[in-house]
Amino acid sequence: KYGVIGVDRLCRDLSSWRDMFVAGRMQKPVSVLGTADPRVVAAAAANLRAALAAALLALPETFSTRQLHRALCGLSYGGDIRMALFAEDADKVARIAAGSRAALTRLYADAIEEVGRGAVGLTRTNGPGPRPAIYSAWGNSQRLGSGGQAVVRW
Repeated sequence: KYGVIGVDRLCRDLSSWRDMFVAGRMQKPVSVLGTADPRVVAAAAANLRAALAAALLALPETFSTRQLHRALCGLSYGGDIRMALFAEDADKVARIAAGSRAALTRLYADAIEEVGRGAVGLTRTNGPGPRPAIYSAWGNSQRLGSGGQAVVRW
């Protein structure tokens, strides 16, 4: 799909999620034609951080990369009337997430790193390797044991 939108309106939607149409599309991998305006780059990064925060709220304390990708892709479909009326494929979000796994990992890498350094933590609880990553999210927590689990104290 292609779209043309003014820079001011694009930045407003990316920052406020007023319509969630463009912001939702840009929470998934997209191709930008030409050179991106610095305001759009900043608003797009804020959109990804906000999407990550929203997805983390919907996930259990420990979750897989697959679950994270589904939560991220599903944000823009949460209020889609087609999904509620079963007029859309029920597996659409899972298919988008599965088909975009590598691109989603790249797209959200900076946001995940930033969240990992912040007050709300996000750590990988299994080692690197070919297996899907398992993450643990916590806020103001104490780490327990060597299993990477955390007690959440909000």
